Amino acid sequence: MADEKPLSGEKFEGVCELLWGPSWKGEAARALKVADRTIYRWAGDEFSIPAGIRTELAAICRKRSAELIKAAERLEK
Repeated sequence: MADEKPLSGEKFEGVCELLWGPSWKGEAARALKVADRTIYRWAGDEFSIPAGIRTELAAICRKRSAELIKAAERLEK
């Protein structure tokens, strides 16, 4: 969306850490197909995070959420 506020490094880091744990930077770089250095720059607010990254992270979150729900359902059977 054009009116959307840019994704901050702090929010980016928080979401990535939830997805990939405390050593998230390498995993995030692989998942987002960017250099590790780019991840560090985004997290440190050195570079603006492209709007497409917000969309891509949201999709990864939704996929992970669906996978976790399925895993929980298997455990409950």
